[in-house]
Amino acid sequence: MDMAGIYEEHLNEACFLWWRWEGALRSERHDMRAVVALEGRLLAHLDGLVVGGEPVIQEFVKPVLEVPETREHLSVAAFVWLAGSGQDAVSEVFQMWRSAPEGLESAYQRALELCGRPGLEKALLAGAVDGDGEWNARVLEVLAFRGAIPNDFWGPQLLNADARAQVAVLRALRPPPGKLLEDVLRRLLAHEEPEIRLAAMEAGLVAGSHAAWDACRQEVRRRGEALRGALVLLALCGDEKDVVGILPLLGEVAWREGALWALGFSGRMLAADSCLEMMRQPARVARLAGEAFSSITGLALDGGYALATPDEDALPPLEEEDLDADLVPKPEDGLPVPAPEATARWWSQARKGFSTRGRWLRGQPANGGALLDVLEHGAMRRRRTHALELALRSKGALHLQARAFSDRQRRELERIRSACVRLPVAL
Repeated sequence: MDMAGIYEEHLNEACFLWWRWEGALRSERHDMRAVVALEGRLLAHLDGLVVGGEPVIQEFVKPVLEVPETREHLSVAAFVWLAGSGQDAVSEVFQMWRSAPEGLESAYQRALELCGRPGLEKALLAGAVDGDGEWNARVLEVLAFRGAIPNDFWGPQLLNADARAQVAVLRALRPPPGKLLEDVLRRLLAHEEPEIRLAAMEAGLVAGSHAAWDACRQEVRRRGEALRGALVLLALCGDEKDVVGILPLLGEVAWREGALWALGFSGRMLAADSCLEMMRQPARVARLAGEAFSSITGLALDGGYALATPDEDALPPLEEEDLDADLVPKPEDGLPVPAPEATARWWSQARKGFSTRGRWLRGQPANGGALLDVLEHGAMRRRRTHALELALRSKGALHLQARAFSDRQRRELERIRSACVRLPVAL
């Protein structure tokens, strides 16, 4: 194979593996070890393009940016250009990012989040002050991902920022300055945009704000649009009464799946009992109930604890088929369907070893060690919420960027490992 063919292969393989890697980060079937193996193959092909230098960028990379076949082609090309080109690369990528058609700008953004080019944060900060609200928001999202939002972005001016920018700054999840709590946070907790309310709740809980607690509970009581996220926060941070308040939503079809997702993070015995009952529902609900039950009790739903081929997964008759349904597979579609009778028999014996007081994580007391274990070895699908729990428990001192490359995650986990023993079991 000639050199041109080698670079074409690097490009095609990198795009395919980028797509697979992004999917693995949301997968219920992948853990960190599997993702690292996939990532290693991806990085090898990216490096193969980067070491080719400017000739490869001109011949193979820039044409992809001009006419990308997929979003992954765009992300790979932007990443390689940033990592392997000269001083002008950053400004040129910024220009293409800023003028990208709607729906494609996030492909550039992903490359900027992941690229390790020195000095990129400085260039991003310089681009975040030119007065264009939507552009500033994109830049701030990248800076938040990279953990590089400076303190001077917190303050009263946050109230006048673009909604996306507000969310990006709030979700940096460091303890916000006291002035933000006093002058800004309460107004953002009452914002009409649900995503801003939820981000304000998260920032407020990191800072220990009682107003944020009240906002979470109010969102649940009034069934607000930020309810799914508020349920997770109550499950992670609340007491048993808060979990009791989630249980009625299992009877409401519109909120049932969100309630099951939250209950799996609560670690409470009463949540496990309720999830066991929900395993008798149709397959989609039963899968989520089983996932939540496993995350509390540690039971692996395989072998005799899982059903082989539930009737609900069979194709419906043509006259009953919903032609408007979304046919794109969701991560939860790959979850096992629990066998309720076998699981109930196991639980009738295993439950005696669990205390009704406190929280449990995969069958272990939900202390810092258990949280570290699930961050290192648990399913990727749940890691972002466990990383949020880490930030909440540590009051913003510890962070894990669960969508970053593994070298960054290893550094963050090393720091987390030495601090996890001091994390409180409950907030």
